[in-house]
Amino acid sequence: MDRGYGMTKNRVKELSYVLFFILMIFSKGIGLDSGNKMYYVLSMAACLCVGVKLILTKYKVHEIAVMALLCIVAFAAYRNSGRLGIVLSVLTVIGLKDMDVKKLFRLGTVVYGCSFMFTVTAAKLGLIGNSMVVHEKAGEELIRWGMGYSTGNVFHVSYFMLTVLLCYSLGKRYHWRHMLILMVGNGLAYIYSLSYTGALVTAFYLFLNLYAVKRKRLGRAERIVCQLPLPLCLLFSFGAPFLLQYPIVQKLDELLQARLTFSAYYLQNQPITLLGARMQDVPYFWVIMDNGYVYFLMTFGTVAFGLFCIGYAVVIGRFSRVGQCISRGGKSGSGENGEKDGKEPE
Repeated sequence: MDRGYGMTKNRVKELSYVLFFILMIFSKGIGLDSGNKMYYVLSMAACLCVGVKLILTKYKVHEIAVMALLCIVAFAAYRNSGRLGIVLSVLTVIGLKDMDVKKLFRLGTVVYGCSFMFTVTAAKLGLIGNSMVVHEKAGEELIRWGMGYSTGNVFHVSYFMLTVLLCYSLGKRYHWRHMLILMVGNGLAYIYSLSYTGALVTAFYLFLNLYAVKRKRLGRAERIVCQLPLPLCLLFSFGAPFLLQYPIVQKLDELLQARLTFSAYYLQNQPITLLGARMQDVPYFWVIMDNGYVYFLMTFGTVAFGLFCIGYAVVIGRFSRVGQCISRGGKSGSGENGEKDGKEPE
């Protein structure tokens, strides 16, 4: 009886988190955000599911302490900012214990892919709203379509997320044929979104992923380079907005559709708090916060932002195995490039 109860408990625990994950990734796949009531309905249902998962999972004392810290910071940031995303992100992380991440992401790829294709197709056929903005690029007035999402940029970011999920699911099976197919999709997405940034980032990722798969094992220098995106992005996001007096930065700001100017406004005129805040007295509706790092800091506060950066660095270090490379340095007991017995990471 105990064994049967344990199997049932584990099954309920797994299904609870899977349902939570499906609801969250589905809501993003169809373009819902915090301004949509359905997003909150799905989020509340998802929170109930992950709550069941947390209750049924056994945690050690230090794990409970870390979970409590993350939840306190997340709920405080939510209370001050009014943005639920920080809470959902924390619940996603702390609920992952005992879950098969690869299996979970393969399922997420299917759900997100289907919801993305449904949204784009429905928007194209006129079954749902298709936002349209007349935008000036290269001296011409062009139409940018949201394809069921709030803006063309969000549409292209959604396609980028689909490529990331697909590449993760393919793993070592990712081949240049997959890259070409996804690159065609990137071109089609650009035709409607006209997002330079989205198209370039997606293309760069597809090439970089192919390089990583074909390379199989990264050398010490490559692993260290893997650590650079985070500090470089932080330096650019919080340094460049204060250098707009220089012509080269002004030109870069122009290429980035005034994103540096927008960041400069928020960093210089809005409060930077410990646990988040709502933006106050924004003078023009078009002054948008279009930088993820600046948005996170200004909206959720320095404490949550610091924890985010630490977690980001740890994840990059783990998957690039830079710590292993530096500590072992290819010495005895390790295989090629400092990998013990030449085995791949789990």
